[in-house]
Amino acid sequence: MQQRIDTDPFEATQETDEHEQEFIKADLERGMSFPRSKPLVAILGGSFDPITDAHLKAACEIIHSKCADEVWITPCGARPDKPSLKTSALDRLIMCHLAVDTMFGSKFPLAVKDVELPLTQAAPTLHLVREMEARHPDKDFAFVIGTDLVSGLEQWGCAAVPEWGREAIPTEVAGPRLFAECNFIVINRPGYMIPEEYAKRMKKNFHYLSPMAGQTLVTQRLSSSEVRSRIRTPSMRSVPREGSTSFGANEKVAIEDGNFAMVEGLMPPAVLAHIIRNRLYV
Repeated sequence: MQQRIDTDPFEATQETDEHEQEFIKADLERGMSFPRSKPLVAILGGSFDPITDAHLKAACEIIHSKCADEVWITPCGARPDKPSLKTSALDRLIMCHLAVDTMFGSKFPLAVKDVELPLTQAAPTLHLVREMEARHPDKDFAFVIGTDLVSGLEQWGCAAVPEWGREAIPTEVAGPRLFAECNFIVINRPGYMIPEEYAKRMKKNFHYLSPMAGQTLVTQRLSSSEVRSRIRTPSMRSVPREGSTSFGANEKVAIEDGNFAMVEGLMPPAVLAHIIRNRLYV
């Protein structure tokens, strides 16, 4: 089974020094060129396990900065290669819909797409982009990634997607094709460097997310894994259940109950309600 990459721009993928100055190509364009021949859609992919305010802020700023005309949040399908992803694709899709439907007006160009929900396993990025292009020939697409992922793009595999009639492509072919042919919107992750050897090779298909003149980019450094970790951290105020006396037993009870107070305000209330109601991450 080919290893797949979590494309979520807020999940850590490599060791980093938080105080290290990131390298950004100086002449990387701020956004796609104008005028556009077609509306440009930014695909914000990832597991969204769960979706957080950081994802939503990134999506908003892509629109506000004019880097794209629309953003499509596209949660990945099942990941048999990632045992830590225990939340079903349906639950993750529902949370994305709850986030968008309760936080944005109907005219804001942000949508959730279920294109991967019927798949037996998540689609590789190259196949996902090509499938979107085939389904929506009236639009252009750009995939959103973090600065930490750029140097590894050419090693991304491309397994078959039988449901879409797309065959596997060898990594040595798919990776360079992805790097050279697909459009990317790159979100800066403090402490993650784009190695200069890769930055020099980045062509006009790479575009850096930066604010319009006179504005400041609004971001939030929050990963889904941080949310899950907080929920699973026992609360100091947890009350032992009747008949439970040992520290270990009480700690287990606290973890099972979920420390949901620690993630209040980090995601839309409707998403947190879904997590609590369905006892996710406990």
